[in-house]
Amino acid sequence: MRPRIIILSDVLVTVLPGITTLALGVWLWDRPGAVLMMVGLCFLAVWVRVVRLRKQLVDSYPIVTKYKVLIKHNGYHITRLQAEEAISTMLRRYSMHWLDAEKALTSEFIWVEFVPGVITTPITPGTVRRLAGFLRVCGHYTKVACFNVNKQPDLTVSLDHTTFTHELGHIILGKVLGTWDEATHHKVMEEKRL
Repeated sequence: MRPRIIILSDVLVTVLPGITTLALGVWLWDRPGAVLMMVGLCFLAVWVRVVRLRKQLVDSYPIVTKYKVLIKHNGYHITRLQAEEAISTMLRRYSMHWLDAEKALTSEFIWVEFVPGVITTPITPGTVRRLAGFLRVCGHYTKVACFNVNKQPDLTVSLDHTTFTHELGHIILGKVLGTWDEATHHKVMEEKRL
């Protein structure tokens, strides 16, 4: 199952007003009608653009697991089956502590992007943090780094040597604990050996 390309709220906000304004412009057909027709066409053009951009985004994540995890591999050697097996193993461990762990993970689509090399992100001007992966706070978008023991980009490193399931674990903990505090998550992960 992939995310929907056409969303009802888009239709209600752009298509419906666009068609209504266009129809009113055709009915008036005079100078004000021409302006209304242009406005209606602009609404429809915006909707078409949004749908095309959404389709491009969804298509850029070629792997979709049964757990609603979409994966942009960027050359990393992961397959759908490998991802599903890793997620399944992780969910078994988390479900021993929280019965709703799977529901917490699969309630919305998760977007995972594998990135060659260590991820660098600025913290303050002049300060850079090097990460093996990160999750946007309260979000469903995560980046996972692929690198070898020398911290060099490596697209063949084992999935077990990435932070793939660790980042997904943050999503589960954020929902079941009701906090997105990284230190709290890491403490719980360590205590429960997750």
